Amino acid sequence: MDDLRKIAYCLTAAGGAASQEGFHLLYEEDNNLVEKLWNTTEVVQDSIVGKDVKTNASAAYILVAGEDENTPDKASSSFMRDA
Repeated sequence: MDDLRKIAYCLTAAGGAASQEGFHLLYEEDNNLVEKLWNTTEVVQDSIVGKDVKTNASAAYILVAGEDENTPDKASSSFMRDA
């Protein structure tokens, strides 16, 4: 993937954060908030982190460091739900 595509992939995310593992990017897919762990080459993991979210919702993502402050071990997200 060239650099321009990498930038576009990050910019199209609803939110995200970087860690030593890669980029934790959030996307809204079928009203689910999906986290995709991207290592700049491929998505190595994805999981649903929220349901019934608003279509095209933005999302804030915070990585909380564990005992070693350079190693995030817990992630939480906040997102907008349909009113």
